[in-house]
Amino acid sequence: MAQIVKIKRSSSTATPTTLNQGEMAYSSSSDKLFIGQPGDAEVTVIGGKLYMDMLDHTAGTLTASSALITDASSKLDQLKVDNLTFNGNTISISNTNGDLTLSPNGSGKVILDGVNWPAADGTSGYLLSTNGSGQSSWIAPPVSSFTLSADTGTNDTFTTGSTLTFNGGTNIDTVVADDAITFNGKSDAQIRSLVSATDAGGDGSFAYNNSTGAFTYTGPSAAEVRAHITAGTGVTYSSGQVSIGQAVATNSNVTFNNVTVDGTLATDDITATNITTSNNLIVTGNFTVNGTTTTVNTETMAVEDPLLALATGNNSADAIDIGLYGLYDTGGTDKYSGLFRDANDSGKWKLFKDLQAVPTTTVNTGGTGYAAGTLVASIESSSATITGGTITGITDLAVADGGTGRSSFTSNGLLYGNGTGGVNATSAGADGYILVSNSGTPTWTSSVDGGTF
Repeated sequence: MAQIVKIKRSSSTATPTTLNQGEMAYSSSSDKLFIGQPGDAEVTVIGGKLYMDMLDHTAGTLTASSALITDASSKLDQLKVDNLTFNGNTISISNTNGDLTLSPNGSGKVILDGVNWPAADGTSGYLLSTNGSGQSSWIAPPVSSFTLSADTGTNDTFTTGSTLTFNGGTNIDTVVADDAITFNGKSDAQIRSLVSATDAGGDGSFAYNNSTGAFTYTGPSAAEVRAHITAGTGVTYSSGQVSIGQAVATNSNVTFNNVTVDGTLATDDITATNITTSNNLIVTGNFTVNGTTTTVNTETMAVEDPLLALATGNNSADAIDIGLYGLYDTGGTDKYSGLFRDANDSGKWKLFKDLQAVPTTTVNTGGTGYAAGTLVASIESSSATITGGTITGITDLAVADGGTGRSSFTSNGLLYGNGTGGVNATSAGADGYILVSNSGTPTWTSSVDGGTF
């Protein structure tokens, strides 16, 4: 197998100053290939990625920053010259409001053969207009009709000479005066007449501010609320809260915003914003908490369930970590340690310590103090995988176990395989030498033959 031969190269110098006869060089700074000319030190550009990229496009297609290559019919799809673009049968100009000037030489003339009149651009109905300076231009004819449309209804064509009528909707009047159309709504007095000043049912009152146009609703008073409560003595209402100071009989459903119970509360179903009790709360049925945070301030917690279910809402996307953690303090700094499944690392389970940020839905492995925890255990597995890290305590790890079978190697030598035996190493290579295969055994040589042609 032939050896790899590299030519002279540079990633910072755009052009070599001198090259020997036939010597080649490449600059990745300028993407050019060079060769030294026979008989002198002249350096000639002979190619490179810069020029190949210019030619790498479909023939006949104009491509930015590329060479022009005609197709099989010696044509280009378009050509751009300064502000002019020649594209098929169209000559267009790109600068805004720019003039297109055709200047024949000598007695030559500008001949427009087959012009579509009266509009030179082929648009039927346009008119040719000439100003006082002798300049002509094409203009559109005056509009004689236009279309009326709205959010609803059917579009209508309005023709010059017709009458356009504006009709007001419910509670809206229209007035036309002095070339202006005014839409008038109800007056303040008319609006107030439509709103009752008080609610006869005793559930609050309405008020209308004619200076700001705002409606205000005032809720029921405590006396009005008490008039609707018939539970008996011990029921009070104050500042939007109902307090019950006696036993409440069993009901099919009790609903309050805030509930404070000093006596016995017996009910089949309770819906409340807050429930406070000073004694034991015993739930004989299922207990469901639909909040965002559940805090248990207790010295001892006994759980009969042998398996705890975590992250039960993580079934639609693997977006959160799963595990447990605890808080400890060293040197006056709160730290966290725990075990978790990392959703952002292929679901790997990780033991961590010393993290100074409270874990949320994920554990920040890049957080301050984060470190891998230490596990003291015996590992039993038919196939154990160790990724990264350092293996200590084993001398001359066998090749069959992923080791080299060696304690040391020749300084600056290269390693090569030896079957199931210990890995071998070459001697140190001299400056300028390369490594070749000699009947299967690597050896150093300083001779490279590029072959003849």
